[in-house]
Amino acid sequence: MSIFEGHETISNHGTSQGIIPRFFLQTLELATSAFGKTEGDKKVGNFLSKNIPDFTNFYDLHQEITSDYNDFKNGLSDGRYFSINDKGQFKLDRSVEISMEKKIKDFFILGRLLVNNFAKSGLIDSEYFKLNDIFIVREKNFIKNKTAYTQIDSSKRFEILFDIVEQARDLFLTEFNQIRADIEHQNLSIPKFEINTKSGEITEPSFKGNKPMIDELNLYYGYLLDTIELLIAFYFAIEAITKKPMFGMFERENYDYTKMILRFCIMPKIQMGGMKLVYSR
Repeated sequence: MSIFEGHETISNHGTSQGIIPRFFLQTLELATSAFGKTEGDKKVGNFLSKNIPDFTNFYDLHQEITSDYNDFKNGLSDGRYFSINDKGQFKLDRSVEISMEKKIKDFFILGRLLVNNFAKSGLIDSEYFKLNDIFIVREKNFIKNKTAYTQIDSSKRFEILFDIVEQARDLFLTEFNQIRADIEHQNLSIPKFEINTKSGEITEPSFKGNKPMIDELNLYYGYLLDTIELLIAFYFAIEAITKKPMFGMFERENYDYTKMILRFCIMPKIQMGGMKLVYSR
């Protein structure tokens, strides 16, 4: 069964909008369940000061790109950025698109930075699992390091974390990182809108050609954040449930970070409405 059943795009950053509850407050609750308040606060405190800005910066950039993309797309259609007069002469203003190209390049660079810093944060490391050794490494190193860790973990508790990383690498992470590398080292050009200056037909750009570029960016964005959230949640669940086998990790069916209704929680295995048990031992 695939762990990636879908992804959520968070709506804003700040306590009331979603990203801080999702990646700080939820993490703090899970860490407290696993390690107690003192150690949990210390672990997540370092994460807050060093890593949370990566999430908010990445969010802000994604919002800017989305706004610019929609503005340019709509402006091409409504005459603000493209028009053809009665004589067949056209006017085309690509200034918004040119500005957006740099932001799209930064999207891959900042996304790679977020992943890299999270992997190095040590937030979810143990003697049986070190994220930096498997997250954004070459395939042969991933296999070697995964094998080494799983061989010393006789309980196989951490297998689900390796599964999450492996699925992420196959689904999007390897591809995302290759685009980032091509941008930084091969001067990869960002695809542009194609405009037929005679018919007025507009074709949206795409990296791979099977969906508009904005949809591709949204998928990378959603999957990247969902991967990190899953790794955090399952790591702390493993640690907590090892100490308290009667506990399990539950997922709320109608979670809403903007209303402080968090997705994951660790509690005794008691059936409750609106709660789905997603991990136990």
